[in-house]
Amino acid sequence: SSCCCPLVRQELPLAVDMDTVVKGQGDTEDLDSDRAAKIRQQVEYYFCDRNLSRDEFFRKLLLESLDGWVDVDDFFMSCRKLQCLSIDRTKLASALTGSRALQVQSTLDEQGACTQCKLRRLLPFQPSDFPLISESRDKGKGKGKGKVQRNNGMDSELVYEEVAPCGYYVAGYCHHGDRCVKQHSIPYALAIRHEWLHPGDPAAREGLQRRAAEILGEGAVAEARLFPRVLSQLLSTEPAQRPGKHGRPDRTHSRWLAGEDRRDSAPDEGSNDGFAWGEEAPSASPPQEASLQVGPKATPRYLLVFDLEGKNEIIEFPVVAIDARAQREVGRFQRFVRPAKLFEGQDLTPDSPAEPFKAVLHDLSLWLLETIGLGLDEVGRDAVFLTCGDWDCNHVHAQCDISGIRTPPAFCQWVNIKRTYSDIYGGDFRGMKSMLARLRLQDSRGNVKHGFHHLGMHDVENICRCLLHVLKEGNAVTVNGFRRS
Repeated sequence: SSCCCPLVRQELPLAVDMDTVVKGQGDTEDLDSDRAAKIRQQVEYYFCDRNLSRDEFFRKLLLESLDGWVDVDDFFMSCRKLQCLSIDRTKLASALTGSRALQVQSTLDEQGACTQCKLRRLLPFQPSDFPLISESRDKGKGKGKGKVQRNNGMDSELVYEEVAPCGYYVAGYCHHGDRCVKQHSIPYALAIRHEWLHPGDPAAREGLQRRAAEILGEGAVAEARLFPRVLSQLLSTEPAQRPGKHGRPDRTHSRWLAGEDRRDSAPDEGSNDGFAWGEEAPSASPPQEASLQVGPKATPRYLLVFDLEGKNEIIEFPVVAIDARAQREVGRFQRFVRPAKLFEGQDLTPDSPAEPFKAVLHDLSLWLLETIGLGLDEVGRDAVFLTCGDWDCNHVHAQCDISGIRTPPAFCQWVNIKRTYSDIYGGDFRGMKSMLARLRLQDSRGNVKHGFHHLGMHDVENICRCLLHVLKEGNAVTVNGFRRS
């Protein structure tokens, strides 16, 4: 452990058996001691070492929090098990007042109602002492049914995440410091960025592989199976396959393959994973352009795919421009963003490449003008932003308020591709991974086959893969998210 004092393992109670909860308790009912104990027991379980070694969602929620404080609105108020106990912030704060494992920080209004409640472990969680255990259950019949197996394979997500760059460190400051499980290296992050901005470029790939070996060590690179997994690819689909030399298929461009041609194994230079990848940009023979519908429900000519990183303020802003008519990417943009207020009073990362948000929007507008002939203020019917959810465009509005600048109207309407997938294919697509799973672009343990999950650059590339599949099938991609300026 990197902690200067010995870490005491927390042995907290198991989760509450919800079958013992008395039904019909209303919100106006006083918090009796029995119900308070159940609430306290359940919440303490979420924070205990045993749960944090298995629960990837809550582990990440805790590690990304500021100084270990977790706002109850981020998870607990919508948790089904706690809702069964008829909680609100006031009851939750009251129930946890006597906890021996958690600290409570609450704000009360004049009537004594809790308006904000944050929780933190008394003993800081050390992720290095409690590696994440990936669980898989054998759902077959017989003796092995339901048995939990520990994943100690080379491609475990923990090993893979440990070789990812820390976005907060690159943006200027990581409050986890030496406890952070990700890489604090500006040269490594910039090598990943350069390679991503030049997809398929041999020199950029070689530079990234060399830098990774210097920073991580060749053994760690091999253990995490880093390459070719994190190498970027030029994205496009071909409406029809063209013959190449000697009558063989021309694989200079990428094309979407039929479902039966895909493979579940992790990608390598010679495998099929849903695309046939090319090393060079399309040359004199561009793909045949698909015809786009005309009218209010028409697919815009350009779809600007972006995915922001940073919970309180934006720390990374990557964009890929997709030409919906040609069904291929036409340009890439990426900036690390320096938060306006989040890092106040902290010693900032030396040589951080992050820029203020106002400068990032200015650079984005210049890039759009050069790439699609439209500046940021001109983005509208012929070009719209596309995100994996409504959060990103709303986050731009919030960041503009924090930075004291005008929000560009381009972020007042957008395409939420999760909603698009639900409309086309039915079902509930909760995130990028659920869409990638449909396209069989995850490995056997549910990790993305391409790139680092939650690195904005790589997430954008994976969202583009989901988008290109929709375009390839001839579906319209239209605006379905709105916000008043």
